[in-house]
Amino acid sequence: KGLMDDENQKMLDAIENDENVTQEQKDQLSELELKISDNSTAITKKQEAITSLEGSIASAETEIAAFNTSISEKQGQISDLSGTISGLREQLNAVQGDDEAAVSQRQSFKSQIDTKNTELQALKTQLDEEIAAKQAKESEKADLESQLQTARDEKAQLDANETDLLNQKTELLDQFKENATPETKAIIDNYETLKKAYEDSKTEVKTCETNLDTSRAKLNEVNASLNTKNAELSEVTSVLATKENEKAQAVSDTGQVEIPDFVPDVDQKFIRQLHPEMQAKVVEFYKAAKDAGLEFAINYEGQVRTLGQQEELKRSNARRYGTPNPFGTSSMHLMGLAIDISPIKGSYAQLGAIGKSVGLTWGGDFKSNGSIEQHHFQFDAPIIALQSQYGKGTVECNRMIALNYPCFKAFGSNKRYELNSVYSVEELRGKGYKC
Repeated sequence: KGLMDDENQKMLDAIENDENVTQEQKDQLSELELKISDNSTAITKKQEAITSLEGSIASAETEIAAFNTSISEKQGQISDLSGTISGLREQLNAVQGDDEAAVSQRQSFKSQIDTKNTELQALKTQLDEEIAAKQAKESEKADLESQLQTARDEKAQLDANETDLLNQKTELLDQFKENATPETKAIIDNYETLKKAYEDSKTEVKTCETNLDTSRAKLNEVNASLNTKNAELSEVTSVLATKENEKAQAVSDTGQVEIPDFVPDVDQKFIRQLHPEMQAKVVEFYKAAKDAGLEFAINYEGQVRTLGQQEELKRSNARRYGTPNPFGTSSMHLMGLAIDISPIKGSYAQLGAIGKSVGLTWGGDFKSNGSIEQHHFQFDAPIIALQSQYGKGTVECNRMIALNYPCFKAFGSNKRYELNSVYSVEELRGKGYKC
């Protein structure tokens, strides 16, 4: 543009000094040149406005990116804190007995859970504030983009005006060349060559602006999708935290899961014998079945199994039961993580679907050992998680299972889950298990 301006002035001087060009033609060129100059000044100002708006948009995008980073970090903190609360809840569930020490320990865990819940709520409040601030900045950015588009449209009109004026100038110069001196003609030809290059460059700029607009539109689509995903993640995180809190509150001062009154007393007794995590799952199973209009009962001696009972089952049916193993590879009954049921209302298939919906594994899906057990439900997710983390069958994995989900060594029919009725790691090692 600067080079073209210099060449234009050189041409104007040559025409002004060329006696073969009439004064009327010179006056027409001067008038046209004034219009071109005014239009050029308007283009410059509009381009400055566009540049300023693009800078503001870039700044807003930087702030939005910072908000997204902070929001992701807080969502991660909320997820971690929810996990911590879940861990405290599991420890709370694991505390057994009614003595003063047990009650005090449970109160301590509940106090920690309350503290973490307060921290969680504060984080969620901060998250909501940052999401609101990000949305406000996105609204501001959208307004700036609207202003930018208006400015670009106005500049496009000015560019079109400039093209029209330059075309009028070209027509006038063609008339000049009929009588102008060879020197003036050469200067006019050189100017027109530069003018064509200038018009080509404006076309390239317009193409770049169109590509930029397309890229911005795609970026906005990606950001909108990201916002939706973040909102969904925030909602899921909130729901999970709520569920964990509900589970924590469902544990009474005796360390046992609260069982609804509609569950028969005999089944309540069987539930009390299960591992606390399985107790919670079975209660969910009962509630979900009731909501679906279904009903079932836990089979007599169909919930907890000792190593001695497992050994007896092995003697009676070695092909099916194999070697007794307390590490999640033989029977979840050994750790109070399984029940056998009988339908009262509904079919096994219907109850199987309900059981799976609350996180239980249904024996009706068993295929690996060729023995489908429609009556059997187990909570093997935590065992599978430990096997995945430490390696199935490794000493460390077996030790973690033995610590968190110990198998039963003795269990009277009227007892509930108690630590003195399960094997310690040392006792299992004494029996020859590698843990």
